[in-house]
Amino acid sequence: MTAILMKLQSLCFALSALALAFGAVGGLGQNAGENASLSSIAKMLPAGFVSRHVTVPTFNQDGRKASQFYTETLVRIDEVRLKAGETVIEVFAENQKQDLRLQMPTAYYHLNDKLLRSDGRCQVLRADMQTEGDSLIFDTETSMGSMVGKVRTLIFQTEKDTPKPSNKVSDN
Repeated sequence: MTAILMKLQSLCFALSALALAFGAVGGLGQNAGENASLSSIAKMLPAGFVSRHVTVPTFNQDGRKASQFYTETLVRIDEVRLKAGETVIEVFAENQKQDLRLQMPTAYYHLNDKLLRSDGRCQVLRADMQTEGDSLIFDTETSMGSMVGKVRTLIFQTEKDTPKPSNKVSDN
């Protein structure tokens, strides 16, 4: 029972880390004192312009890389939408085993409502779990989101949760 509770706590942490990953997309560093958003980055891109191999790291207060947003292509579709193709968001935790990687084939960022949407199958990976869903919606203002459609989560057995063999011989 303790192992199950620990796995549920691990899954809750992973979902929180997913929220942080999307927060990294909405809170890209502008300067040391304030954060920019994808909205302010979009102001620099003319409509229809295609940026290729875009990488945007974010750093914590100690100067350590906290996350990294990477996309093969970033396009400003119109005044209110960005499109990112083959997007990967990585969130780096203090403990490397808790690092999180989010992969989306295509993502759309809506500037007015600050929503990130992906209508393709998305995947969240961590050393001890993997979650996949048919689509994803994330509100960068509230750091709340959800995976929709056929969602599947695999929780991997970790060494810490593996029962230790007992030396006791059974009476059978």
